[in-house]
Amino acid sequence: MFRKIFIYFLIATFALLSCHTASNQAVEKKQIEKLITNYNLAFDAKRFDQFVSFCHDDFRFFTLDGQIFDKKGTASFLNRILEEWSEIQSQVQNVEIDCESHLACARYTVVYNYQMDGLPNSMTARITAIFKKAGNKWQMYHYHMSRRYF
Repeated sequence: MFRKIFIYFLIATFALLSCHTASNQAVEKKQIEKLITNYNLAFDAKRFDQFVSFCHDDFRFFTLDGQIFDKKGTASFLNRILEEWSEIQSQVQNVEIDCESHLACARYTVVYNYQMDGLPNSMTARITAIFKKAGNKWQMYHYHMSRRYF
């Protein structure tokens, strides 16, 4: 009898811990989705000073042509590259997030709509972003963009 009660207790404890973990992961994923949204809002507004605040101290950005930048270098790079873009609107799509205790990986697509020389343009990119938890705050740790060619 004691053995049965003990087994039921273990099963119930495991079930509660599993629910708690699933619930925590859902909260963590929402925090990362919000970070992705805030990053893209800063990108659209060309607020690269704000962009730096989303990034971990060891952040790395890989460009389409294989360049590598830290967070301050990334802000300067994007500022220079996007000088000719105006009215930027990023549309984040198909977000997939895998989350562990202190690292998370997000894969998603972004459609960038913008004006260049007064003409509408569009670019679609596939993004892989790694996030690292610093204290209780998620920060972007690595960002890789691959342009989609049609």
